[in-house]
Amino acid sequence: MLASIIGYALVFSVSLTFTAKGITPGLMTAVERGLLLSGSILILLFTCNYLDVWDLCRISRIRFPRLRAIAVLVIDVLLFFVLLFIMILAVILLGGG
Repeated sequence: MLASIIGYALVFSVSLTFTAKGITPGLMTAVERGLLLSGSILILLFTCNYLDVWDLCRISRIRFPRLRAIAVLVIDVLLFFVLLFIMILAVILLGGG
């Protein structure tokens, strides 16, 4: 439980102090911080199997623990890149790049 508290505190701390280079402070910074916070929470919830989301992805059917861990990590990496793409798209749409 202590590890989860520290993890969530770290996510909130990083998300609330995030600043990107080349982006003027204001609306874009707030949008980027919100996207980072929501994406980080999404990755955490998926990794921790919140509401048995692994059943939807059929990861829980994998019998070998190492292979299951690799599958979770691959999907986490995919979620990270989707988050990165959305953040880049938000900057372009808001006129920051």
